Amino acid sequence: MGIIPEYPPLSVPFSIDYNLVSSANILLYQSVNNLKMPYPLIYFFKSRSIKHGVIIGEGIWRWKATEYRLNNNANIFKDFIRKIIQYLKKTDKKSRLNSIVPKNSFENKSLYIYRVLQ
Repeated sequence: MGIIPEYPPLSVPFSIDYNLVSSANILLYQSVNNLKMPYPLIYFFKSRSIKHGVIIGEGIWRWKATEYRLNNNANIFKDFIRKIIQYLKKTDKKSRLNSIVPKNSFENKSLYIYRVLQ
């Protein structure tokens, strides 16, 4: 993440009490004077099969403005946000319904279809 350290800091309310769910995946940590703190800045978690993303702080718009000022474009920032959105909207692969259906069926007989568990 080459340019991210060049981005201005977000305004984050001071707290040491972050109650993250155990399945939280931290993407970026907060830092103070280039010292990495154990507190999240951007993290993701899943609840009831829905993915959530959290940015702790205000002013992420400054990141785009800073990159544009440095490079005359904001392609890296846009790609970063695009990848976050793609991750959040990506659904887990669904398994196919495998079943056993009799080859022959008769009008006066019950038809039983069985689901194959994997």
